[in-house]
Amino acid sequence: NIPVSVEYISGSAFCKATNLDKIKVNFENPNFSTDAYNAVFNKDRTTLIAYPTGSDNICYAVPKTVNKISSFAFSNVQILECVNIPLSVTEIGEYAFGIDGLDTISDIRYQGTQSEWEAIRLTASNAQWGQVEDSITVSYGEYIEGKHYTSQHFYPEAVCMDSGEEKY
Repeated sequence: NIPVSVEYISGSAFCKATNLDKIKVNFENPNFSTDAYNAVFNKDRTTLIAYPTGSDNICYAVPKTVNKISSFAFSNVQILECVNIPLSVTEIGEYAFGIDGLDTISDIRYQGTQSEWEAIRLTASNAQWGQVEDSITVSYGEYIEGKHYTSQHFYPEAVCMDSGEEKY
């Protein structure tokens, strides 16, 4: 539980806590918040700071309020395979999706075009891509808003399929 007094959280703060399935922020904290899937954001939810490494979600949709995904935000996730990224994201920090290419994320769905995606990578000076680009597939023109599912529970609003179809 992150108390009211916390003023700074690094994106790497939780990446070694491999069994961490929930990150809670005190509602009165003036700097940070979490969503229903326990991802940590700045208070206005424009920066995604960290995603819980031990979450049982298989797919996660970054909210459309986010314009920055912090360094290490999804590093060392244990189950997460798919991340939906909206067009609003203009910056992705180093190693946001893993450090050594051994993380479980294999599919990124980006709402924009390939050239818009490449502009994000340049903006972020994201050195990680040389190490993990072969293990992550990026799909363009796709974003399934609010689509999340876990390894144990399927939700009607929540399936990320390779074919782009929705399963309920």
